[in-house]
Amino acid sequence: MPTPLKVIIVGAGKMARHHANAIARSQTPAQVVAVVDPDPSARQDLLEHCPDATGFAALKEALKQSAADVIHICTPPDTHESLARTSLVAGRHVYVEKPFAQSVVATEGILALAESKKLKVCAGHQLLYEAPARIALGLLPSLGTLVHVESYFSFRSVRRSSAGAAITTEQQLLDIMPHPVYSLLQFLAAAEPDSPVDLGTVEQGPGASVHLLVRRGSVSGMLVVTLEGRPIESYLRLVGTNGTVHADFVRGSVQRLIGPGSSGIDKLLNPFRLARQLSVGTMGALVKRALNRQRSYPGLLEIVDAFYHALQTGAPSPITPENILETVKVCEVIARCLKPSLPKLPTESSAVAHGRDAILITGGTGFLGSRIVAALKARGMRIRVLSRRRPAVWERIPQVQYVTTDLSRPLDPVAMGGVSTLVHVAAETVGAWEEHERNSIRATENVLRTAAAAGVRQVLHVSSIAVLATQKGRSRINEEGA
Repeated sequence: MPTPLKVIIVGAGKMARHHANAIARSQTPAQVVAVVDPDPSARQDLLEHCPDATGFAALKEALKQSAADVIHICTPPDTHESLARTSLVAGRHVYVEKPFAQSVVATEGILALAESKKLKVCAGHQLLYEAPARIALGLLPSLGTLVHVESYFSFRSVRRSSAGAAITTEQQLLDIMPHPVYSLLQFLAAAEPDSPVDLGTVEQGPGASVHLLVRRGSVSGMLVVTLEGRPIESYLRLVGTNGTVHADFVRGSVQRLIGPGSSGIDKLLNPFRLARQLSVGTMGALVKRALNRQRSYPGLLEIVDAFYHALQTGAPSPITPENILETVKVCEVIARCLKPSLPKLPTESSAVAHGRDAILITGGTGFLGSRIVAALKARGMRIRVLSRRRPAVWERIPQVQYVTTDLSRPLDPVAMGGVSTLVHVAAETVGAWEEHERNSIRATENVLRTAAAAGVRQVLHVSSIAVLATQKGRSRINEEGA
């Protein structure tokens, strides 16, 4: 048996737990030796899934104290570049969840660093390792010459991310965008490997939908992503000179009509053929998932297996650098086209920028905080935002200073330097008592103590609107304390 690969998981959220399950079931022996997350409770939750691992608050600490072969990065997208670079500089292979990075420049830098270090990088493009995609890829020769690929993804709209933060329509579209994009690009590349990718115009529908025409050589591709279209679907449709293939990722099945289908009997029988394939294929996929006791996302175990096999044998990474880079390119183009739908605010004059004290807003990337930032910025105020995450480029309001920090820990008074007014909006909105105690009560105490030490003159504390809600057996609470 080969020596088990030693793995560090960075990030301790829901996706990290799926990774831990996939690593435990990998055919290539592997062991999670460290879990990294600045949140002690989240870190402890993941450690329960990885009993032989040690917890760390920062990746650099884990790299110093834990021998590891590969790093799994399951953190917010804005941290992917720095964590991937840190891992590669330390001589570790890297698996990065989608989206791989937030810009083409960042992606090129990561891939170049990996090549210079002779290390392997894998992106979280697990749909390519789901059964429908692999079956469809095997059927390509039967389709004759591929002429068109359609990648369609409809998803349910949510108001909050898995971490509990408020999420806009544009953010959610960009979060799910890599899946249909890399799937489309993979099949275009399989048909026309020597041709470049040409992008058409990105069109955003009146609601939450995006359309993009892509061409690679003689093959056209259509990308459609929507938060409004129903039912929930995710599929690839391949059209060739000798038939069609429909790869259904929701049902885990593949329907095919191989042959010209131009005769009268074909036109009559094809609907029945498709119905039989859909019913039998869907039932088979469900039974297979149940028998395998699948506990991670479909395709995740398979792509982790393929990546680890590549590390053990020296084979190429299962996801090519071209697929990674082209996916980020397409997503970046779409992100730029979605920017006009975000609020447009007047720019701040230099006189205002340097003539007034700053207003500090905690939780300024959340549902309420972001609107406060927009309103104050429109009035020409100098704004500094403290938040748990650094917003993506397309989320930021021009000339607003964003500072990432954990409010549940003691703050450096320097963070409030030059601040005359504090608007404290940050608070926990989901989770159990521990989360509320840490991110609402303790965070408020830290913020107020730091504000006092920094000489902040005015403080506005925005509490939860839940305290004004009418509950059974209670009278309505008013602001006089009644």
